[in-house]
Amino acid sequence: MNGPNPTVTKVSALHTGSPIAMNVSPYVEEMVPIAHRHVARYPNLMYIPQTHDGLLTMAWGENPASISDLRLPVHTDHPLYVHDRMRFPLDPRTWTEYLKGFDFSFGTRIHGTIAAILAGTPALLLAHDSRTLELAQYHGIPHLQIKNVSPDIDALEMFEQADYSHFHARVPEVFARFTAFLEKNGLPHVYEPGNENPEFDERLTAAKLPPMVHTVTAPGDTGRREMMSRLQWLRQGQGVDQARKLHQFAPEFPLTAQPRVSQVQRLDKKVAASAQEVAELKKQLARAHERLDRQSQVIARLTEPKPTLLRRGRRFARRLATKGHGGAGAAAAPAREGTRAVQG
Repeated sequence: MNGPNPTVTKVSALHTGSPIAMNVSPYVEEMVPIAHRHVARYPNLMYIPQTHDGLLTMAWGENPASISDLRLPVHTDHPLYVHDRMRFPLDPRTWTEYLKGFDFSFGTRIHGTIAAILAGTPALLLAHDSRTLELAQYHGIPHLQIKNVSPDIDALEMFEQADYSHFHARVPEVFARFTAFLEKNGLPHVYEPGNENPEFDERLTAAKLPPMVHTVTAPGDTGRREMMSRLQWLRQGQGVDQARKLHQFAPEFPLTAQPRVSQVQRLDKKVAASAQEVAELKKQLARAHERLDRQSQVIARLTEPKPTLLRRGRRFARRLATKGHGGAGAAAAPAREGTRAVQG
């Protein structure tokens, strides 16, 4: 953004009253004790959140669903929140301009570190993963790997280690490589002779941008302005939300009865349709049970013993046995009669 020769300038010394900016990745456990200790030691330290959840907490007092450690500045009871020592940027320009007023910046966020560098404020990155580490190494950004950092490390110590001599020597080479890549691929840029575009910079400078966001509990006139801006935002959004069909905002206590009536009617239709669908499914289930019962009866008939056939089989066996005995007696009768005749 600042061309091939950016300048990061360090003050002669840092002390406990110095303005310091801090950024935190809440999921990095090693950062918790470091952040907690600096909140009490440096009264002019300001925390710069960078996530959507952080903005919701600052603007609306909405706490996250779960908080891993209450020492993290991510909830409305944290001292940084209560005392309005938090700022949220809504634009890169206001972000960098705000950081120009600090003597030092540190934390685990690569974007927060880069914003400070663009503002000319010395920053030290506490690299917590390979991505941030590689970016710091490539660009010559002063850094420490947080896994190797003591929980008792202090901003004064980090400030002394934030040596920007390597960064200043490295940027021209990196800048030349990047612009050569653009030119090789036919992408003109404002650093080519004849392509300067001062009008764009002038219009950007004149643009009215939203300021850094304060916490909703900011004291005095600042807090009143913050609260007023949120009420105005809600008020102007009422007409838009009533007109839209998709993702319509349904307030718990609507200003007019019409949105609530239409919403109830829509819900009634959905309930009726669901009830009809359930009734049809019950009918299908009953028919399925009937078919299952019939099939079970058929299977039972096929598998159970047949008493009638057994009785017939027994009678047939007795008849065979009876016929066998009758035949033997008939054959012997003539012989006996013949014997009596001879004897007679």
